[in-house]
Amino acid sequence: MAPAPPAFSSGLPPSGFRWSSALLLALTTGLLLALAYGRALDAPFVLDDQATLVDNPSLRDLRNLSAVLQPPPSAFSAGRPLLNLSFALDYALAGGPQPRVFRLTNLVIHFTNVLLLAALLHRLLRPALAGAGGSLRPTWVIFAALLWGLHPVHTACITYVSQRAESLMGLFYLGSLYAFVRGWDERPSRRWLLTSGAAAIAAVMVKEVAVTLPIAGLVLLRAFRAPSVSSLWREYRAGWVALSCCLVALAASAVATNLSGRLAVPGQPGFSPVYAFGQLRAWGEYASLALWPHPLIFDRGVTPSALAQFPLWRGAVALLLLGGSAVLLWRSLPRLASAPTLFLLLLAPTTSVIPIWGQPIAENRLYLALAPLCAIAGIGLGRWMGRPAPWLLGAVLGACGVLTFQRNGDFRSAERLWRVTVAQTPWNARARGSLGLCLLDVPGRRPEALTHLREALRLNPGDAESHYQLAAALEADPSTAAEVAAHYEASVALRPTHALAHARLGVLLFRAGRAEEGSRHLERAVALRPDRLDFRQALGAILSQIPPRAAEAVRLLEEVLREAPGLSEARLNLGNALRHLPQGLPRAIAEYETVLRSDPRSAAAWFNLAGAWVAAGRAAEAERCYEEVLRIAPQFTAARERLAQLKQQRGTQP
Repeated sequence: MAPAPPAFSSGLPPSGFRWSSALLLALTTGLLLALAYGRALDAPFVLDDQATLVDNPSLRDLRNLSAVLQPPPSAFSAGRPLLNLSFALDYALAGGPQPRVFRLTNLVIHFTNVLLLAALLHRLLRPALAGAGGSLRPTWVIFAALLWGLHPVHTACITYVSQRAESLMGLFYLGSLYAFVRGWDERPSRRWLLTSGAAAIAAVMVKEVAVTLPIAGLVLLRAFRAPSVSSLWREYRAGWVALSCCLVALAASAVATNLSGRLAVPGQPGFSPVYAFGQLRAWGEYASLALWPHPLIFDRGVTPSALAQFPLWRGAVALLLLGGSAVLLWRSLPRLASAPTLFLLLLAPTTSVIPIWGQPIAENRLYLALAPLCAIAGIGLGRWMGRPAPWLLGAVLGACGVLTFQRNGDFRSAERLWRVTVAQTPWNARARGSLGLCLLDVPGRRPEALTHLREALRLNPGDAESHYQLAAALEADPSTAAEVAAHYEASVALRPTHALAHARLGVLLFRAGRAEEGSRHLERAVALRPDRLDFRQALGAILSQIPPRAAEAVRLLEEVLREAPGLSEARLNLGNALRHLPQGLPRAIAEYETVLRSDPRSAAAWFNLAGAWVAAGRAAEAERCYEEVLRIAPQFTAARERLAQLKQQRGTQP
């Protein structure tokens, strides 16, 4: 029987990688990343950032750890507890959703990942880096890590804050692999095994792609250490079991958070061969961007017409070349074969037969997948170029830094980012709608904004969000009330879980005199988003105008006021609801007077108080209240008419 290969804990030579090299890498990485990304630190939030960072109630109280670890389904971080925890920490540090703090954290994570990648490459290549006789130089490892760190495609998950999922998952992923390989080299090493398993669990709690860790670990050890898979399994099954902890963690998370419901595209449940064929477009884009990162497109859209500009043939060629090279190289050059293998492996979960809601093609998914290709490119150029290598490597790094710097300029303005995206993908309905929303708040640009919003709906008439955006934009114009209602109704029909559309439709119907219908939509909105105080307050306001449901209104508004005692509008509506209840009039008067103590110039509170005094039979107090209304708001016609009627009833001249 052939002897087992010796443990590397005693056979590994010194690395040739000194602390001075590590310090050089850290300082260089920090400086270059600051130069490349610094201009975009204060850029506005965009797209998913609104739901994930601004409107996410689970970020607002770090002490409520249970809520932090269970973000609402509307947030991008839903089902990803450690990702949401990282956002909550930033929220607490900044005292709110401040873009600069969130992006600084993203940069720190990315900086750490560059160092981790260098450490992993150094560990894997340790025999070849050994002293003067080594076939590789430590500076080439540094260059490979910097090439990955400065790649322009990473703006999609560093400057675009909510896509931190990729970089934070990469932090734990690289850490787990480093501990896994270190555990092999230093067998027996319980410390490194435990570290590898803990990091694997953390990675999958950030993003589900970490499920590939067990296979990635086997690929690396087979390519750089073990002579065969069987010997690897025989000698290091404990390490593989440690990595496989992420599978158990993902299964538990999937059950607890309804992961399948978030992944499946409506109309395409489960596995879809048709969707998989379309993902050839994604493979073509990913392979092209890895080699030549231009053009970078923030959002490629979701409709067939938007995605048609990315050719299927390019993806087929990319898969054939990557897969074929991996298969052919494994027998003779396993280290080289590991790069395309890992590239394919890391992209497979999000670029296969499982439909992903939101973006079929997204640049942020390239984040970790680029690492093996950059490693091969950086070390290969350094080794084979010889003396000209430093100049060539420096030029490549400079070009990457300039491209990253330029791309970050697009993020500094939401309008600019969406204009660039529309120019790159003119059939992208979501980009059109987002540009329209940006222009709505710009003086004099409302006609252009509406043009983009209508074009977005034309390009994707089955999109609930396009209907909602156009309705919300038209709502300010009373002449479009019928069209607004039709778009809101279409939005909730297409997506029954669209809480905002339900809420706005409910208020619109109430104003049109259809209170019962409006209350049903607001009840649905409250059920979908119980964290939204404004939804509950609006529902209470409607119910306060429906006498048989006044008791419901009182309970709901009292609950709102317990959470936010300073909401004057909720207190006014509580008074309105109390007036419909037996023995509720004294409490109603007290609520109105409470509002007036905090806001003596509230014409609505004076008007409602006057009505309550009339109901109580105290006309003199009612007159004084109506007169106060007219002093504050002389054009308040209803108050003038009521005052005239009251004086006439008392036998005085109006």
